[in-house]
Amino acid sequence: MLGVASPIRLVPGEYTIDDLGEVGSPHFRPGPWHYPVFEVVALTPAEAPNPAPTPQVGV
Repeated sequence: MLGVASPIRLVPGEYTIDDLGEVGSPHFRPGPWHYPVFEVVALTPAEAPNPAPTPQVGV
């Protein structure tokens, strides 16, 4: 399960819709349409990047 602070990596990809409707119908719309998608990959602690140190205020 991922928590709010769980390290993740986003892997970019693409989703394609070839066409909409039935060929020959008045509602047919030829494509293609391309949309970005991202695969969310949960990282293990060993794979996670080292976070930046939290600034100390008033120390």
